[in-house]
Amino acid sequence: MDDMTSPPVILCLSGLDPSGGAGIQADITAIQRLNCHSMPVITSLTDQDTHNVKSCHPVEANLLASQIDTVIRDRKPDAIKLGLIDHLETIEVIVKVLSAYPSIPVIADPVLRASGGFDFSGDHLAEAYIERLLPLCTLLTPNLAELHRLAPGILDKDDDKAALTLTRKGCDHILVTRGDASDDMVTNTLYGKTGSLTQWQWPRLPGRFHGSGCTLASAIAAYTGLGMTIKDACFHGQQYTQQTLSTAYRISQGQYIPDR
Repeated sequence: MDDMTSPPVILCLSGLDPSGGAGIQADITAIQRLNCHSMPVITSLTDQDTHNVKSCHPVEANLLASQIDTVIRDRKPDAIKLGLIDHLETIEVIVKVLSAYPSIPVIADPVLRASGGFDFSGDHLAEAYIERLLPLCTLLTPNLAELHRLAPGILDKDDDKAALTLTRKGCDHILVTRGDASDDMVTNTLYGKTGSLTQWQWPRLPGRFHGSGCTLASAIAAYTGLGMTIKDACFHGQQYTQQTLSTAYRISQGQYIPDR
């Protein structure tokens, strides 16, 4: 076929979850559902199930860099989605890529701790994420725990100050999600350089979910690739994610998997 028209392309840099609930599989499924095409590059191989992560093993840096370079030279993506980054060398590879393509929107899900409790990053990795990667991101999508992990030294209840601290590091927007809070309604806040821009509220759903953060960031990346503003992409990404959580299912006695 000679027709070169294609859907928007999203480059996904995420970990592999063998349970199929989170990570690169969540990215691929959500992005395809939203009428975009994913270019998936695995950053880390994990040993995990729907309960928790047991271990993770970063992909060798030279291979990772070569894969990213190969696919970008073939087709420049319309947006980039970042997921699990669990090694300093991985950060350096991604920094080089993002620095070479500053016009591509970057949606980053800072996967620092699994919902089951496994810690993907030590303090040194979180510091490198803040100093090296954050200034190159268009949008960061932390939950409350991740927000305060990336902005240490600020009182846990001062979410506004923590978010503004991260925007001062160079990130254009921060979408703080509160699925890990305990209120009846989940209140998510979008911040810009000057402070809070808007808030959305969603009914809190029962159960614990495996891959909800991956789903949200991937959906926002897809809507960004489709040409939406960050504010509109955040709204529609949350709306899509809420829908996937409302029809989530279980494959074991572990966490629910969003029906993407």
